[in-house]
Amino acid sequence: MSITINKAGFMTTVQDGGRPGYGHLGIPASGFMDRQSAHVANQMLNNDANTPLLEVDVAGISLSIDVSCSVAVAGAQAEVLVNQKVQDTGKPINLKADDQLLIKPLKNGMWTYLAFAGGIAVESVLGSCSTLTVATLGGYQGRRLEKQDCLSLLKPEIVQGQPKPCHKRPPHNTIHSLAAVAGPEFELFTCRSKKQIFKEPFTMTEHISRQGLKITGPELIVKNQIDINSSGLVPGSLQVTPGGEYIITHRDSQTTGGYPRIIVLQRQVLNQLAQVRPGEHIYFYLGH
Repeated sequence: MSITINKAGFMTTVQDGGRPGYGHLGIPASGFMDRQSAHVANQMLNNDANTPLLEVDVAGISLSIDVSCSVAVAGAQAEVLVNQKVQDTGKPINLKADDQLLIKPLKNGMWTYLAFAGGIAVESVLGSCSTLTVATLGGYQGRRLEKQDCLSLLKPEIVQGQPKPCHKRPPHNTIHSLAAVAGPEFELFTCRSKKQIFKEPFTMTEHISRQGLKITGPELIVKNQIDINSSGLVPGSLQVTPGGEYIITHRDSQTTGGYPRIIVLQRQVLNQLAQVRPGEHIYFYLGH
């Protein structure tokens, strides 16, 4: 009752709802980069929303299965084939022993989610099966998936499931508008910078990971360069480094940091942020 990875991308891992509550130990919550999409994939199979699944990166994945099982795919748009036949991802897909499943490179967005009826059997660490690669913790050997990895399925079965709710995911756009609040060090920035952050576009770079995403944009200047005591850091914090780099933290971010945070994204837009591709543009606006 297992799946074998034939080809994996650069960042494909096992993830679930995460392990909140350990920030004081320096352990981030981790979990699904795009929680909404992961929940949809699980719910299509009548799984609990936070059941462990495969978080598949932009490069796609190829695998084989040795048991009959229903799967579901949700998230960034992708073409899915079983034994070289294109599948309808708007509903659960039924696999049988020796089937080959392929998720081609994603057409838009950065992450899609492959859920299995009954879930994946991996050891829970601190109450979660999520992979934290920087600490070699959780998931499959604490690392991203590679060719020939073999993962066990918990309770594989064929289920009737339910269709993908079409209203859950808006069409992908190349311009993204993200709600934010003023960060703890907002007042340390010049008046011009405080206006620019909410008026001018920023661009996603190729430097994307589960820890953080690097963006470029107008010059944001601190009025007086000062040393800031290291303090708590949450996903969605836009840090400005002394070298002028802009980094937005995400699910696997370190729990403390010492760079000034001009804004912090509202929690509900982290799913949208996770799907922004290199070259796409971001506008920030002041949320309520």
